[in-house]
Amino acid sequence: MQAHPSSTAIIYVLGGAQDSLKYRFGTAASLYKEAAAHTIAILSRPGITEYDPSLKRNLRNDEWSIKTLRELGVRKEDVELLGPEHGFFGTLTEAEECSREVVNRAYDVLILVSSYYHTARVQVSFAAYLDNRQVKMFIYGADDCPGLFGLLLEYLKLIIYRYVLL
Repeated sequence: MQAHPSSTAIIYVLGGAQDSLKYRFGTAASLYKEAAAHTIAILSRPGITEYDPSLKRNLRNDEWSIKTLRELGVRKEDVELLGPEHGFFGTLTEAEECSREVVNRAYDVLILVSSYYHTARVQVSFAAYLDNRQVKMFIYGADDCPGLFGLLLEYLKLIIYRYVLL
């Protein structure tokens, strides 16, 4: 994607495990620095994560996410938390909520960041909610690898999404 800073573009990082998010946040921060968008939206997640010696307590997941993005050069003010309603199908729930926000806020470019092996399911999920909308969608895959079992599981989920849910 050619970098055209625009207030009508947003980067959305799909949720995932903390190890996977480190890769995804790196990809999102690179796009942000290239001025693809001024805002990075992330999935707000309840719970706590690793211990922070400087605070002498465990970080909340959202604190950890914002701290990680800041360490990658993203301004705290440019990080936005999105909290989709709880749903059984995580990617589909994120696609529904994020797409609704994108349309309501009149963004015309949605840049999605997930793991590279997850991009096909991201594409079919978001396309279902953004079809017939004037929103350009770009999907970037981060370089984390789930192993053989993870790849097989992702393929099974893609089949279920594509042929059963959508």
